[in-house]
Amino acid sequence: MSKELKVKDMNATLIYVAVDALKPNPYRDMKMFPIDGSKVESLKESIQQTGFWPSILVRPKNNMVAGKEITAKELEMLLKKGDIDGIEWEKAFGHHRQAACEALGFEKIP
Repeated sequence: MSKELKVKDMNATLIYVAVDALKPNPYRDMKMFPIDGSKVESLKESIQQTGFWPSILVRPKNNMVAGKEITAKELEMLLKKGDIDGIEWEKAFGHHRQAACEALGFEKIP
């Protein structure tokens, strides 16, 4: 059974990314900034009660789509069409939000 998140209205374009397509940020030292279990629990409650805001921030990993390097313009066109299958994403921020969503069983997050 797939769960869907409620996202508060905003003036932005959102994409929903599969949780398993999210890769860790290689520039974030997880030893210095580990996932805090109490923050994850708090976020789980907040997400269940009010929805998901703010969303996580991601960037395409190495500008690769299905194993092929693409240009920024090609990526922009794919995003406009909503064609994001095959893109691996790196998190810029949102590690705790992702952990909370995974714990709640969501398959995709904004």
